[in-house]
Amino acid sequence: MSFAPDILVTSRDGTSRSLVVEVKLSIHDLQTSEQQLKAYMVRHGYATGMLVTPDAVRIYRDTFASYEEGSVELVGAFSTAGVFEAGVASTIRAIEEPGLRGVHFEDEVQRWLEGLTNPSNLAALAPDLREAIEDHVVPALEQGEVRAAGPRASMRRTGT
Repeated sequence: MSFAPDILVTSRDGTSRSLVVEVKLSIHDLQTSEQQLKAYMVRHGYATGMLVTPDAVRIYRDTFASYEEGSVELVGAFSTAGVFEAGVASTIRAIEEPGLRGVHFEDEVQRWLEGLTNPSNLAALAPDLREAIEDHVVPALEQGEVRAAGPRASMRRTGT
């Protein structure tokens, strides 16, 4: 199956790429998910990547030591406890159509990313996550704009 990220941060004109984000409700095969994200980062020149689930945020950084996936390193895996608004998990579970659960969570992650340039939002994060976000994600966010990598709701509703 072909990998397609959910959220991208690029310059307004699309010429500079700084952050790629894969959002999943759950991960059944972490090794494959990581490999796909790392390959995408290397192939498309993204310095920072994230794999986000309702339970964890994993941050990756390409060292650009080579043009291979091995140059992408895991910065850290962090709990999402306190990251998303209270009730997000129960709201997602309450959505009857499974495809729309993912769309709702992608929207939530995008809103969270957009708010990370606000110092008060950063201050609310756990210290280890805040440090990783400040070092790797905020600089990427400041270089461009956060956008969906493709259409969300229309794809999920039609099952494509």
